[in-house]
Amino acid sequence: MIFDDHFYQEDNIPPIDLTEMDALLKNPPVLCGKTTCPTDKETGTYCRCILSVFKHRTHYDFYLTLVKEKVEHAFVDLIRNDNKKPMK
Repeated sequence: MIFDDHFYQEDNIPPIDLTEMDALLKNPPVLCGKTTCPTDKETGTYCRCILSVFKHRTHYDFYLTLVKEKVEHAFVDLIRNDNKKPMK
């Protein structure tokens, strides 16, 4: 079991670096590919590849929210662009 006290601590959570989050959105972290990656199903703890990139659990949660929003915006843009095409 992988457990990193700093990643899961509830006190003294480090501030989120938005520049770092932007860089991660442009160059997403690579998961290690282990069967328990990114979380161990039994313990719910994150894999080392996540622990090594994000300073705290809340940072990873924030990153996942940003990824979801990015994907949603990409779909909206795709639909808008498709609707602008002339009908044949």
